[in-house]
Amino acid sequence: MLLAGPLNAVAVQAAPKPSGPPIPPAVATPAAATLPEVAMTCADGQTNINTASVDELVGAFGLDTAVATRLVGYRPYLTVNDLLVVEGIGADKLSQIQAAGRGCSTPISSPPPALSPCASTDKVDLQSATADQVSRVTGVNKNAAERLIAARPFASLRHITPERVPGVGKGILDTIVARSCLTPQPIRDAGTSWRWGYPAYTTTASRDGYALTAPAGVIDATSGAWLSITPLGTPSTLPGPAYPRADLHIHGAWTGPREPGGAPDEVLATVPAATFADDFDAAEYKPYIKHISPEGVPGGGENVYDSSKATVDPTTGAVTASLTSLSIVEWATRALNFVIEPAEGVLFGNRFPAPNCSSPWAQRPNIASYVSPTGAHADLTGALLNLPGNTPPVGGFLIKHCVQDGPGTGGYNGGKDARTLLRNTSGTVQVLKPYVGDVTVSEQGGSTPEFDIVKLLVTRINTGGNTYLGPGDAGTADVPAGTMGSVRMQPDRLRSLLKVGGDKTLGMLFDKLGANKMYSDPMILNWIAQMSSCLYNSYNSLTSRNGFANTARDFATALYGCFDYEGIYALIERWMRDSLASGTLDGAGAVRINKGLENMREAFKWIEFGQIAVDVSDSLIWGSLPDSPILIEHYAARPSRDDLGRTIQPACISPYLYTWHVDMNCQNAAYSQQQQPTGGGGDTGVPLGKMIRDPDGHAWLVTTADQKMHPIGDGGTYICLSKHYAIDWDVDSDDLAGYIQASGPEGDNATCDGSLPPTRKITKQAAPNLFAVLRINGGPESWIVMGGSRWPIPSGGEFNCWVNPQYRANIEVDVFDFVSPADLETWPIGNGSISNCGDPENPTF
Repeated sequence: MLLAGPLNAVAVQAAPKPSGPPIPPAVATPAAATLPEVAMTCADGQTNINTASVDELVGAFGLDTAVATRLVGYRPYLTVNDLLVVEGIGADKLSQIQAAGRGCSTPISSPPPALSPCASTDKVDLQSATADQVSRVTGVNKNAAERLIAARPFASLRHITPERVPGVGKGILDTIVARSCLTPQPIRDAGTSWRWGYPAYTTTASRDGYALTAPAGVIDATSGAWLSITPLGTPSTLPGPAYPRADLHIHGAWTGPREPGGAPDEVLATVPAATFADDFDAAEYKPYIKHISPEGVPGGGENVYDSSKATVDPTTGAVTASLTSLSIVEWATRALNFVIEPAEGVLFGNRFPAPNCSSPWAQRPNIASYVSPTGAHADLTGALLNLPGNTPPVGGFLIKHCVQDGPGTGGYNGGKDARTLLRNTSGTVQVLKPYVGDVTVSEQGGSTPEFDIVKLLVTRINTGGNTYLGPGDAGTADVPAGTMGSVRMQPDRLRSLLKVGGDKTLGMLFDKLGANKMYSDPMILNWIAQMSSCLYNSYNSLTSRNGFANTARDFATALYGCFDYEGIYALIERWMRDSLASGTLDGAGAVRINKGLENMREAFKWIEFGQIAVDVSDSLIWGSLPDSPILIEHYAARPSRDDLGRTIQPACISPYLYTWHVDMNCQNAAYSQQQQPTGGGGDTGVPLGKMIRDPDGHAWLVTTADQKMHPIGDGGTYICLSKHYAIDWDVDSDDLAGYIQASGPEGDNATCDGSLPPTRKITKQAAPNLFAVLRINGGPESWIVMGGSRWPIPSGGEFNCWVNPQYRANIEVDVFDFVSPADLETWPIGNGSISNCGDPENPTF
């Protein structure tokens, strides 16, 4: 049960604190803790003296341009009263401006500037010091000191002028200013309150029931830092009632330990009670706090479960916690059954087994990422899932999960959905709903470990199209490839109470009847469904009026009004007679059912008098579980083919959001270059193109001009053509389909003029940058040529690695066949050996 909602607080992380005591501010009391707050707001039609231009000031207040210019130079101002420091705005002019009501002020920045904070011990704080303290430190007489105090508060030491402090000359004021400092005045605008804090003093900023306290020694900066509170509205993505939320911030370093290896500093954050908190007895709840992101998803920061660090005010319901960091924080209270259940040996995590994924995706080590066999991966985020980095709740994780292929194939590049199975291991009935993004949910068939009529009913009646999961049930969340989606599992209060009450009444009755067989009778099932629907509606009406304060009485009242004892008795008797006659029920079974009917008559009287024992810890179990958004980011598998069916070159593809971007210009350029024969085409008389060869030895000449695949029908033609063209070797069925798609129907058989001299450039003199496999005279000897040298290919396996690599990161090269030893010897032999069989993206050592 959430008693009070999230704080939004952003903290500046700091380096470790220096050892030794902090430097105290000057004489006097800690001003930041005692000074009153100054309201700085502007209404429609008013002119902001901290931001208006000179022309706007002249028009609004009737000032001379020179006076308006001086006014701008003395910014900032706390109030319109501060304008008295501007030469040319005397008491009379100030009275006119105030009477017109057109002037106002707001902070000039967030946070406001701190112009002369008290960081020295030999100066006096003019914002809070007494007249005696001012006189003693500055040496001026008490009369001058009292006039200065009367003119407070000051936004800046520059505002201490004869115009602002009448009767005290400039010389005396200059002496005062030289020996003074100024604690920034606490201020408040329409959205935020700021209060200045010093290292030596405990400082509390407060606004609208929120508070942020920095104990003495927490703030690191010698000059101090602003504390701010900005109350926030409830995010539209968060379901349920409006929980109090605020942005709490310390605008300076504070988080490091005071000495190396020491404990980090703590601040106190207070959140007022939610409007619905009066429905719950604080004595029955254990307070806790968790950090969440601005969107309401659990995020960074510590989770505080220790009651010594998180307390509820018994009078106001406000919640206060000790924190070592500030982020968005959600305040809640946890029902005592979290403590009771483990004491009874019933842990959430041990109630039900994990769901069974038929084709589980592999989880990457130490991260919440799951990889499919096709190379897609899904990243999961959810506070109640057993994921790396999540702190296990007391009693174990409340949802168990696994990831597998889903049924859909409408995602990016035809990729299957990422299906996440989620099993409810709590004692509540949970509703599983889409949250944001592209996601569909459903119940996982056959996930219930045992038959449970009560659970079946409370998850099937009056669903309104929602998916409800009883204890042990599993649901699915399907996210298409290349998208993200989020679901939430949230306890359904009414159905959870129905489950508890139903287990203690209906479940007991039907168990005594040995009713598993009679559930197949449509008339009995229809009666149970109608009774359950009536119970749901009646119970909902009763509990909505009293906030679940009288759970047992309300359940008994609703059940008594809906339980047609005579009707179900007659139906069961009819079923029993029919079953005995057909032989599906034996005598022992009939005796058991008759005994059950007697027990049901007694139970009906029990219901009639309202004696349903729904104990507190069970009836409130729904309140112990928070809403749990689960984010599923489905990164699509990297495609291997482009839109034309061609193998994608490594340089032509890059990740894009949850999918991939294929640069078709890059692809076209790569394949255009591949289709150019080395030495063929141009003025040689040989048409542009290349040869391809499948694993069975079939070969084609693919010509560029007519976009045709010409079968090579005999060995002689093959040898002749190889004198002119590079060969795409070992083309598999996918590659072949790509060529067919790009080239269209097959053309006539290829022919070759054997009188033409070779046109391919395979010697070092003709092609110094050649990168290809050279195969000697169609025989087993082959070499890889690259970088100006050649290396032997020692085996058929290595040869295949070059012409049809196993890994996508490796390089596929063309083959020149029937190369003469003389051409080969133009290439020097390289040192060592080169292999293309390993995976460069995942090397092994």
